[in-house]
Amino acid sequence: FAELLLATAAGKTFRGITGRDRVMIYLIATTTGFRASELASLTESSFELESESPCLRVRAAYSKRRRNDAIPLKQDIAEVLRGYIQELRLRRNKTTLVIGGSNELLWPGSWPNKAAEMLRRDLEAAGIPYEDGQGCFLDFHALRHTFGTNLANAGVSPKVAQELMRHSDVKLTLNTYTHVG
Repeated sequence: FAELLLATAAGKTFRGITGRDRVMIYLIATTTGFRASELASLTESSFELESESPCLRVRAAYSKRRRNDAIPLKQDIAEVLRGYIQELRLRRNKTTLVIGGSNELLWPGSWPNKAAEMLRRDLEAAGIPYEDGQGCFLDFHALRHTFGTNLANAGVSPKVAQELMRHSDVKLTLNTYTHVG
Protein backbone atom coordinates (compact mmCIF):
# COMPACT_ATOMS: atom_id res chain seq x y z
CA PHE A 1 0.00 0.00 0.00
CA ALA A 2 2.88 2.36 0.79
CA GLU A 3 4.30 1.78 -2.71
CA LEU A 4 0.93 2.62 -4.23
CA LEU A 5 0.64 5.84 -2.23
CA LEU A 6 4.17 6.96 -3.12
CA ALA A 7 3.63 6.37 -6.84
CA THR A 8 0.20 7.99 -6.69
CA ALA A 9 1.51 11.14 -4.97
CA ALA A 10 3.98 11.61 -7.83
CA GLY A 11 1.43 10.76 -10.53
CA LYS A 12 -0.28 12.97 -13.06
CA THR A 13 -3.70 14.50 -12.49
CA PHE A 14 -6.60 12.20 -13.38
CA ARG A 15 -9.91 13.86 -14.29
CA GLY A 16 -9.03 16.87 -12.16
CA ILE A 17 -7.85 14.78 -9.21
CA THR A 18 -4.20 15.33 -8.31
CA GLY A 19 -1.89 12.61 -7.06
CA ARG A 20 -2.09 14.06 -3.55
CA ASP A 21 -5.90 14.01 -3.73
CA ARG A 22 -5.88 10.37 -4.86
CA VAL A 23 -3.61 9.44 -1.96
CA MET A 24 -6.25 10.83 0.40
CA ILE A 25 -9.05 9.09 -1.49
CA TYR A 26 -7.27 5.72 -1.22
CA LEU A 27 -6.37 6.29 2.42
CA ILE A 28 -9.95 7.18 3.34
CA ALA A 29 -11.32 4.24 1.31
CA THR A 30 -9.14 1.73 3.16
CA THR A 31 -9.81 3.21 6.60
CA THR A 32 -13.57 3.73 6.28
CA GLY A 33 -14.72 1.31 3.60
CA PHE A 34 -16.40 4.16 1.71
CA ARG A 35 -17.37 3.46 -1.88
CA ALA A 36 -16.23 5.78 -4.70
CA SER A 37 -19.65 7.48 -4.85
CA GLU A 38 -19.58 8.08 -1.09
CA LEU A 39 -16.07 9.50 -1.28
CA ALA A 40 -17.14 11.78 -4.13
CA SER A 41 -19.92 13.18 -1.93
CA LEU A 42 -17.58 14.30 0.85
CA THR A 43 -17.30 17.94 1.79
CA GLU A 44 -15.23 19.61 4.47
CA SER A 45 -18.28 19.48 6.74
CA SER A 46 -18.33 15.64 6.40
CA PHE A 47 -15.26 15.50 8.66
CA GLU A 48 -15.45 15.74 12.44
CA LEU A 49 -11.76 15.79 13.23
CA GLU A 50 -11.46 17.97 16.31
CA SER A 51 -13.40 15.81 18.78
CA GLU A 52 -12.06 13.08 21.05
CA SER A 53 -13.78 10.60 18.74
CA PRO A 54 -13.08 11.84 15.21
CA CYS A 55 -15.33 10.49 12.47
CA LEU A 56 -16.31 10.86 8.87
CA ARG A 57 -19.97 11.22 7.92
CA VAL A 58 -21.72 10.27 4.71
CA ARG A 59 -25.18 11.68 4.09
CA ALA A 60 -28.13 9.37 3.44
CA ALA A 61 -28.54 10.66 -0.10
CA TYR A 62 -25.10 9.25 -0.98
CA SER A 63 -25.07 6.13 1.20
CA LYS A 64 -25.98 2.86 -0.50
CA ARG A 65 -28.29 2.01 2.40
CA ARG A 66 -29.78 5.53 2.43
CA ARG A 67 -28.85 6.34 6.02
CA ASN A 68 -26.71 9.03 7.56
CA ASP A 69 -23.61 7.17 8.68
CA ALA A 70 -20.63 8.09 10.81
CA ILE A 71 -17.48 6.01 10.62
CA PRO A 72 -14.92 6.48 13.40
CA LEU A 73 -11.39 7.46 12.47
CA LYS A 74 -8.17 6.63 14.24
CA GLN A 75 -6.43 9.67 15.70
CA ASP A 76 -3.42 9.36 13.37
CA ILE A 77 -5.68 9.30 10.30
CA ALA A 78 -7.63 12.28 11.66
CA GLU A 79 -4.37 14.17 12.02
CA VAL A 80 -3.39 13.45 8.41
CA LEU A 81 -6.84 14.55 7.24
CA ARG A 82 -6.66 17.79 9.26
CA GLY A 83 -3.45 18.68 7.47
CA TYR A 84 -4.88 17.73 4.10
CA ILE A 85 -8.02 19.83 4.55
CA GLN A 86 -5.87 22.81 5.55
CA GLU A 87 -3.79 22.20 2.43
CA LEU A 88 -6.97 22.12 0.31
CA ARG A 89 -8.10 25.44 1.80
CA LEU A 90 -4.80 27.01 0.83
CA ARG A 91 -4.93 25.52 -2.66
CA ARG A 92 -8.40 26.92 -3.13
CA ASN A 93 -7.42 30.28 -1.61
CA LYS A 94 -9.84 29.82 1.26
CA THR A 95 -7.65 30.61 4.19
CA THR A 96 -10.52 31.57 6.47
CA LEU A 97 -11.98 28.83 8.60
CA VAL A 98 -15.61 28.11 7.84
CA ILE A 99 -17.46 27.24 11.05
CA GLY A 100 -19.03 23.83 10.54
CA GLY A 101 -17.00 23.31 7.38
CA SER A 102 -17.68 24.01 3.76
CA ASN A 103 -20.29 22.21 1.67
CA GLU A 104 -18.07 22.37 -1.42
CA LEU A 105 -17.15 18.91 -2.67
CA LEU A 106 -13.58 17.95 -1.82
CA TRP A 107 -13.12 16.13 -5.13
CA PRO A 108 -15.62 17.34 -7.73
CA GLY A 109 -15.86 15.89 -11.19
CA SER A 110 -16.53 12.63 -12.96
CA TRP A 111 -13.70 10.62 -11.41
CA PRO A 112 -16.01 8.25 -9.44
CA ASN A 113 -17.27 6.83 -12.74
CA LYS A 114 -13.67 5.99 -13.61
CA ALA A 115 -12.36 5.10 -10.12
CA ALA A 116 -11.27 1.63 -11.25
CA GLU A 117 -9.32 3.11 -14.18
CA MET A 118 -7.80 5.73 -11.88
CA LEU A 119 -6.56 3.10 -9.44
CA ARG A 120 -5.35 0.86 -12.24
CA ARG A 121 -3.14 3.66 -13.60
CA ASP A 122 -1.71 4.30 -10.14
CA LEU A 123 -1.07 0.57 -9.62
CA GLU A 124 0.79 0.44 -12.93
CA ALA A 125 2.90 3.44 -11.93
CA ALA A 126 3.75 1.66 -8.66
CA GLY A 127 4.63 -1.58 -10.46
CA ILE A 128 1.81 -3.45 -8.70
CA PRO A 129 -0.10 -5.97 -10.82
CA TYR A 130 -3.81 -5.36 -11.28
CA GLU A 131 -4.46 -9.11 -11.22
CA ASP A 132 -2.59 -11.56 -9.02
CA GLY A 133 -1.65 -15.17 -9.80
CA GLN A 134 -4.90 -16.43 -8.29
CA GLY A 135 -7.11 -14.33 -10.55
CA CYS A 136 -7.98 -11.71 -7.91
CA PHE A 137 -8.26 -8.11 -9.09
CA LEU A 138 -7.13 -5.00 -7.28
CA ASP A 139 -9.91 -2.71 -8.43
CA PHE A 140 -11.30 0.28 -6.53
CA HIS A 141 -13.81 -1.86 -4.66
CA ALA A 142 -10.90 -3.96 -3.36
CA LEU A 143 -10.09 -1.01 -1.08
CA ARG A 144 -13.41 -1.69 0.66
CA HIS A 145 -12.43 -5.35 0.98
CA THR A 146 -9.16 -4.20 2.55
CA PHE A 147 -11.14 -2.29 5.17
CA GLY A 148 -13.22 -5.39 5.99
CA THR A 149 -10.16 -7.62 6.18
CA ASN A 150 -8.31 -5.12 8.38
CA LEU A 151 -11.27 -5.08 10.77
CA ALA A 152 -11.10 -8.87 11.07
CA ASN A 153 -7.32 -8.84 11.49
CA ALA A 154 -7.69 -6.27 14.29
CA GLY A 155 -10.06 -8.60 16.14
CA VAL A 156 -13.16 -6.46 15.64
CA SER A 157 -16.30 -8.47 16.38
CA PRO A 158 -18.36 -9.52 13.36
CA LYS A 159 -21.35 -7.43 14.53
CA VAL A 160 -19.24 -4.27 14.84
CA ALA A 161 -17.59 -4.98 11.48
CA GLN A 162 -21.05 -5.36 9.93
CA GLU A 163 -22.06 -1.95 11.30
CA LEU A 164 -18.83 -0.28 10.16
CA MET A 165 -19.17 -1.83 6.70
CA ARG A 166 -22.80 -0.69 6.69
CA HIS A 167 -24.12 -4.11 5.68
CA SER A 168 -27.62 -5.39 6.37
CA ASP A 169 -26.38 -8.97 6.84
CA VAL A 170 -23.32 -10.13 8.76
CA LYS A 171 -22.89 -12.99 6.25
CA LEU A 172 -22.04 -10.44 3.56
CA THR A 173 -19.40 -8.91 5.83
CA LEU A 174 -17.85 -12.25 6.77
CA ASN A 175 -18.18 -14.20 3.52
CA THR A 176 -17.51 -11.52 0.93
CA TYR A 177 -15.53 -8.69 2.51
CA THR A 178 -13.30 -10.52 4.97
CA HIS A 179 -10.29 -12.31 3.51
CA VAL A 180 -8.06 -14.34 5.80
CA GLY A 181 -4.82 -16.05 4.97
